[in-house]
Parts: sequence; structure tokens; C-alpha cells
Amino acid sequence: MQAISGSHQGLHRMSYLTRPAFFVRFLSLFLLLAISSNAIAAPEQDSYGLYHFFQKLRNNQQVNVVAIGGSITQAGTGWSKMSADLIAKAYPNAQVKFVNAGISGTGSNLGIFRLERDVIQYQPDLVLVEFAVNDGGAPDKACIRNLESIIVRLRQLPKPPAIVFVQAASKSGDGHHARHNLVAKHHRVMSVDMQKAIADHMSKTGATWDQLFSDQVHPRTAGHEVYAQTLWQRMQAYEQLPAMTIKEQPKLPNLSGEDLILDGKMITPDFEMDGWVYKQESINGWWMQFFQGSLQSGDKAGTLHLPFYGRTMGLWLLIKEGRGKVRLLVDGHYLKDASAFRPDWYYGAYIHPQLFDQGWHVLSIIPLGVNDQPAIARIGYLLLEDQSKAPAPSPEFWKTTWIESRAKADALAKLSWDVIPVESWQVIGPFGGDHPTPWEQPLVDMNKDFGIKLTGQPDTNQLLTGYQGKSVTWQQAKGLNGWVDLKAMYGLKDRGVTYAHVQIKAPADGKYEARISADYFTYITVNGKRAHEMIEGHGSPHNPVPMVLPLKAGVNDVWLTIHAGSMGYGFLMDLQADRGLEIVK
Repeated sequence: MQAISGSHQGLHRMSYLTRPAFFVRFLSLFLLLAISSNAIAAPEQDSYGLYHFFQKLRNNQQVNVVAIGGSITQAGTGWSKMSADLIAKAYPNAQVKFVNAGISGTGSNLGIFRLERDVIQYQPDLVLVEFAVNDGGAPDKACIRNLESIIVRLRQLPKPPAIVFVQAASKSGDGHHARHNLVAKHHRVMSVDMQKAIADHMSKTGATWDQLFSDQVHPRTAGHEVYAQTLWQRMQAYEQLPAMTIKEQPKLPNLSGEDLILDGKMITPDFEMDGWVYKQESINGWWMQFFQGSLQSGDKAGTLHLPFYGRTMGLWLLIKEGRGKVRLLVDGHYLKDASAFRPDWYYGAYIHPQLFDQGWHVLSIIPLGVNDQPAIARIGYLLLEDQSKAPAPSPEFWKTTWIESRAKADALAKLSWDVIPVESWQVIGPFGGDHPTPWEQPLVDMNKDFGIKLTGQPDTNQLLTGYQGKSVTWQQAKGLNGWVDLKAMYGLKDRGVTYAHVQIKAPADGKYEARISADYFTYITVNGKRAHEMIEGHGSPHNPVPMVLPLKAGVNDVWLTIHAGSMGYGFLMDLQADRGLEIVK
């Protein structure tokens, strides 16, 4: 067996980014399950792709095997390479070429942009997809859309490859498989459950988790061998499929409708503009094989305003040797302050999880320095739909959207945040938490009536029954640097509902920018009305999520309903500075 030379070959580095140790099956997912159950009943396997893959092997032809995923795939001699070796051993007269397109810490949201460079260019006959673990913190809708985009785009190729989903195991038993299995079943893609395979192997042999894995999710050599053997055994069951032509490949409706991203590209920003310059990178690190260079902000770099066409947008940043942050806006609307530096990691991708309207937009990138030093930001790739297919912008776009977006971005260039002090919050809890795995169904407890009325000020004389029948009452929050540390207060990290209250005085009626960082699921209620929800994955609990608080002139009562979920349990809220907001003591 030969390995195709490329940017992903021979990697041994494995890393795991902290992600929520759960993922939520909510109404949207159940609706999708209902849609899937009404689809035409069909065998699990991708008949066309698998038939032609095995036909080429039987005919002693060359087959190209590409594995795309995160660090579990990236392991240089791990399950993906072992699987290709098993195929080559079973068909010694065929030529099996293998490409490892695993990139540590990445999920299907980046995968839809990586397909062209990292998979399609190798003309694959078999594509192995391993994203379930790293997709754990993604919202349901975005995750399903990404997976469908990968499948449909590959099947639209002139010679569609066989596709197999490899669902990695985790020590907690929750490998975030449900959404992947939903999509696989609907699109007749083989899905291999490694959680079950590992459990069966441990039961049969007496092996322990620590003998098979180096941590919660990363296999040792013995674990990789179980993965590879399991995958090949599943595939062998379909070696003798009946002949099938591409015209007989069934056309299935998409769970995501017309929202698929089928032309995502990693666009090299090799231009010079507003103090930003594209340079070849001099950093010598294993991760640089994924990048050619980067668009770098100089000492006097200004705001980048870039027109783009399509419904999605993202950046892939090099962050090992940067400084500060970049503020991202689309059409003048604030999206996120993305870190330009992390001492413990190498790159970071931000892809906006919601789709924009189809059309022309303006991406504004504002470098934010730190400690009176300018930002050092490195943009490796812009993540966009294929811009070569875009129609020309209309004159109206340049007259209105372009000018207005730049003006709004310039006004937000100096946007800063005031953290609500920990001691300003009153909290009561924890409640609920009796289910063995409450983080999987947090709405059950979040929607229960535990005797708290989310309006006005709290009744601080209340004495209620909380978790495990213990009496709870209102108390001043405890924590550090704005983070209310409920984990430390209660000794819980994966269960329980807490209610928190603070009063905010506004100078006038209006909508005020705010951000919430929370572990993990959150309702925000303002003056008795629900203002914001975070009930799906939103990445790291310490990543601030932008929101808007509808406040009235005078004193406003702001309530949070917080459910644990990512082993941290806590929250932090900050408010846009310079808007005249005050915290009522």
C-alpha cells in the first residue's frame, strides 16, 4: 500500500480541545428524526459507492482512500492507516493509496471548506469521515447541515466515492453520535459505532479503558487496532453488492432543505490592504503543513472591509504567536471577538453557525491590541463559498450596504465591555438533577416550576427544596473576575438548575449589546419576558456569546436560568461599555 504524498501524511501529533461533555437532543432534532422516519425505507449501505469501490479492488485497480477528521484520525499510524493496510492485505494485487486528512481539533464546520483541498483533489474511491467527537459543541442545525453538505458534495462528483462515518468512542459513553447517525441513516451512509465495538472488546477480552485509550477519547495503538478491525469487518459484509450504475443512485431529500454549502473553499488572502500584508510563514511547526502563509496585521493595521458573496463566512487563524483579538462583524453587526493568540494551541477556526441571506455582504475585521500594544493577527484562510461563481455586486450594494457597514464597523471598533461583578448577582439552587444524565436533556429541569417567579426582585426569604431534597435559599454569588463559580459553590459540575438575578439601570429605552459566557444551557429573562436562549451547543463555556438586552429606562430585572453541562457550571455576563448602564447595588 502506498500513501499519497500531501500535506497530511505522516502525522503523529494528537491533541484534544476542551469541549462540552454532552450534546443536546432537542425539539429540532426530534423533528428531523420524524422527517427521517418518513423517508423511503432503504438498506444502510451506500450501494453505488461501495459496489464500485469493491469492484475496483476485485479488478486489481488502484483505489484512493481518504480519511478526514480530527486528532483521532490525524494519528499517523492510527485506525485510518491501519484500515487502509487491512484493505491492501485483503487485495494484494490492487494498489491502495491512502491520504490522512485528519487535522487535530477540527470538526465538520471546517470540513465543508476543506473538502476540495484535502479530499476531492485526490479523486477518492472511499472517504472515511470522523467528526462526531469534535462536533460535540456544535448546534444541531449547523451540525446536520455540515454533514449533509459533505455527503451531497461528494456524491455530486463525476465518480462519487463510498462514504463511511466512523463514530469514535468516549469514556463518558457519549460520543455525540446521534446527529451523525441520523444523517447517515437518512442518506444511506454506513455508520460504524466504535463505542459499541470498544465495549464489546472490553467485555470479551477483559481489557480496560486505560489499556486502549490515552485519555477520554484518544486511542492507544490497541484501541486503534480495534477501530480498524471493526471498520473493515463492517465493510466486508458489503463486498458482494449487486451491480449498480450512477443513474440508479437514489435521490434523497435533504434534512436541511436548500441550506447546504456545496462549494465551500479555503481562500488564500494573498493581498495587501489597510496595513495588512500577506507573508509566507517562518514558523517551523507541524501545524504549518496546513497553511501556506497568512495575512498579517502590522503595527498600524486598520479595519479590513471585505465584500463577499454567499450565506456563510469564517476565518482560519494562526494563533500560536499572535497577540490580542480580531473583532468580526458582518454588515455592521457584531459577531465575535476571536482570539489571535493562544499559548497552548496553534490555529483557530471561527465559522458563523447561522446562515446569512443569499447575496453580497461586508465582512469587517478589526484588530484589537492588548496592553497598549497592537494586535498581531494572522489569517491563514478566508472560509467562504466559491466567489468565482458570484454575480457582480449591484450599484445599490456599494451605495448602501458597503457604506453603512463600514460606518457601523468603525463605530464599533472601540467597543469595550464591562463585566458584571460577581457580588452583584443573587443566586439560588441547585434544583433538579435527579436524572442519571441530566445534561443530555436539560430542558426537562429548566422548564420545571421549582417555585421561582422570574419577574421583579427575588423573595430573599424563600426557603425551597433543591437537589437531593436539600433546603436552598438566596445567597450572594461567589467567584472570581466576573465568573460566578457555581461548581465551587455547590460541588456539582454536570447537573442542576440555578436561578440568578441582577438589576441593571438603563438611561433610556433601547436594545443594549451584551455577552454571556455560561456552562452551559441558559435562559435570559428581562422584566418578565424571555430575551435569549442558549439551549444547544455553543462551544467552550468561556467563549462569550453576543446577545441583545431589551431594556427600559430605569431599573430592569434580569434573570438567568442556568443548567450545568460541560463540567464547569458557572456564568459571566458583560455589558457594552459607554452606554450609560449601571448595576444596581
